[in-house]
Amino acid sequence: MHFTPFSHPIGLIDVDDLLALRDVPEGWYVEYKESVSSPKAIAKSLGSFANTYGGWIMYGVAEARLATECLGFAGTFPGFSEADVPNALAKIANAARLLNPVPFYETQVVTGTSVGSDSGSLLQGQVVLVVRVPEGVNAPYIHPDGRVYRRVADQSDPTAETNRAVFDALHARSKSARKRLSKIIRARPELSAQESGNPYLQLHFFSDRYADPSSISKLEFADFCEIAKAERFGDQLYAISFDSFFASATGYVARQLMGNPAYSAVLTVTHDLNGTTSALVPMRTIASVQHDQFTRLIQVCQHLSSVRVSVDLNRMLDLNHLFAVVVAIFHKHVQFCNRGDVRRPVFAKAELFSVWRMTPFLDTDAYAQFVAENGPAVIQYRDVIAPAGVSPESLRELATPLEVADDSSAIDINAFRLVVDILNALGIPRTGFIPDGDESDEGDESLLAALTDIFSAVQRATAASRSA
Repeated sequence: MHFTPFSHPIGLIDVDDLLALRDVPEGWYVEYKESVSSPKAIAKSLGSFANTYGGWIMYGVAEARLATECLGFAGTFPGFSEADVPNALAKIANAARLLNPVPFYETQVVTGTSVGSDSGSLLQGQVVLVVRVPEGVNAPYIHPDGRVYRRVADQSDPTAETNRAVFDALHARSKSARKRLSKIIRARPELSAQESGNPYLQLHFFSDRYADPSSISKLEFADFCEIAKAERFGDQLYAISFDSFFASATGYVARQLMGNPAYSAVLTVTHDLNGTTSALVPMRTIASVQHDQFTRLIQVCQHLSSVRVSVDLNRMLDLNHLFAVVVAIFHKHVQFCNRGDVRRPVFAKAELFSVWRMTPFLDTDAYAQFVAENGPAVIQYRDVIAPAGVSPESLRELATPLEVADDSSAIDINAFRLVVDILNALGIPRTGFIPDGDESDEGDESLLAALTDIFSAVQRATAASRSA
C-alpha cells in the first residue's frame, strides 16, 4: 500500500496528525467510524482494503459531509474511552480471524490531549484507534458470509465483488506472491567454482509471510552500519560484528572481512527495505578447527569406530556455532526493524547448501548419547530447507521485533525455535540436543533446559576457533 494520509509511519502518529484527515475523503483508501462495530462489520472493512489497494480505518472519528461534496471527510474526533481500547483491539483481532485467509494489519492508539468541551478536538481520556491494512498479497480474503468485498471509488462502505475478471486477478496476485517466495527460498548463493562445494547456511527473516517487495522500512544507511558494527546490545550473550558496509538496489549489505579476502564468500548480511534480513554463513567441518577443545568428539568417534563406522572429520559438520549465529543475526534483524519502524511479525526460513553425506556434530552430552543409542546421522540431500517446504505456510513464525526488543532471553528462545528446525532437518531430533528430551515436549521449558548445554558448546567452539 502506497497511500498514507500521514507524514509519519503509523508507530509515530500522534493527536496533531489527526487534523490532516479533515482534508482526506472516504473511499478507496480511508474509512471513518465513530465506534468499533461488530466483528463481521469490521471483517468486511479489513477484507475490502486487503482485497483492493490497502487503506486506513479510523475508529473514533465522526464523518462530515460538505454541502457541495458527496464525499465524507473527518469532521470531529469524539473518540472513545481509553479503558475500552483492549476490548476494541480484541474485536479487531477476532474480526481478522473471521476472514479466510487472515490479513495482516497494524494499529496505533492516539490519545487525546485537549481539556474542556471542544467537540472538534480529541479530549483527554479519549482515543482514536488507527488501523492500517496493507494490500493483501494472499487475496482473495473471503468474508464469513462467503463474499469477497472490495473498495469502490468514493463509496464509504465495502462492496461485494461479482466480476469474474477481478477474482482471477486476485488469485493471480496470490499465485505471484507464492512464486516469488519460493524463488527466494530455493535460490542458491552466488559462489565461485572453488567455493560451491563448501557447506553454507543461508538465513531469511521476513517481515511479511509472502516477502512482499514493497518498501516498508525507514532504516537509514547510517543506522544500518551502526547496528551491524555493534558487537552486542544490552545483555546480549552472542554477537557478530561486521566491518564492511555498502548499499544495494534494494537495501544495504554488511560483510565480515576480518582480514579475509574481500572477494571471497564471507559472513554477509543484507537488509532489504521491505523488512527482510538475509545472511550467508560459511559453515565449517570439524577438521578445519582445533577440535581437541570438543570434549564429546572423542566419545562420539570411539563409538562410531566400535560399530565399524569410519570417521572422516572432513565430512563432520560443525554445528556448535549454529545457535550463536542464528541468535546474533535475529538480534540484528530485530534492531533493523525497530529502527526502521517495521512492526510486523517475523517469519523465518533457513537453507543449508552442499551438505550431502555429511554427519552433523554437536559437542553436547545429549548428542553424544543420541549417537551412542542410534548411530550417526548422515545428511541425505545436497541442499536442506528448514522448516521443510517453500510455501508461506511453511515459514517459522517468530515474535514481533517490539515484543523482544529489550529481552535477550526472548530473542534466544525465538531464535532457538529456528535452530530446532535446522537440527531436525540435519537429522538430529529433539532428543539429540535436549537433555532427557521428549519428542512430544515442544514448550519453552524444554528449550531452556537445552540452552546451558548449547551455551557450553558455543564457548568451546569459540575457543577452538581462536586456537585454530
